[in-house]
Amino acid sequence: LPKHHMGRPQKDLRAHFNGILWIARSGARWEDLPARYGPHQTVYSCFCRWRDDGTLERIFHALGANAELEELNIDSTTSKVSEQAAVVQENDEAGRLIGRTRGGKNTKIHALVNREGIPVCLSISAGNCADCDQAIPLLQKFGKIKGSNILGDRAYGAKKIRLFLAEQGAQYTIPPTKNLLHPWKYDRQTYKRRNVIERCFCRLKDFRRIATRYDKRADSFQAFLFLAASAVIFSILHI
Repeated sequence: LPKHHMGRPQKDLRAHFNGILWIARSGARWEDLPARYGPHQTVYSCFCRWRDDGTLERIFHALGANAELEELNIDSTTSKVSEQAAVVQENDEAGRLIGRTRGGKNTKIHALVNREGIPVCLSISAGNCADCDQAIPLLQKFGKIKGSNILGDRAYGAKKIRLFLAEQGAQYTIPPTKNLLHPWKYDRQTYKRRNVIERCFCRLKDFRRIATRYDKRADSFQAFLFLAASAVIFSILHI
């Protein structure tokens, strides 16, 4: 963890990091942080600094750098936006990545997960964004899909996605929609392994800051997402 060189030296960065993890897990307010982690103002300052300089994102990418990429699952899940986080002007909802759906205000989490359940790439969008529109940006952000087999549900069967995967040298196991005149074939046994990404989402949502979005700022919510994903990788790899 990078040290802060301004002001008084920090006493225990590990305690501050564990405090941020406690906030992510419990979903509590910063003011309710137990004293053993240090002053909540100091811990919050650490979180803001590591959010802004990309430390939490770099930790996530470093942990998943050696993940097996032969088979990747793509999907999304929604996170309900709390009443406090949803108090924004309507014309600012898109910038904060908050979308209105039939279930209320939501933020959508998009993920690539390997066969071991390790999340290798994450992004967020407004809750009313279509999965097919966010798939190519997510795959481009990850980049390392050549030779991989991409497993997805029918929402990812759009022609533009299939052409992109073919151009990148990747295969796909995606069932066609039922109203196609000329549906393609897919391996049903391979498709059954797609449940691994649903289990990954369940593990991420064990962190209450992910199951419910309490942050008005989109980058704060994404920073907590990177932190929760790092903890999931730790538990899978038994580090």
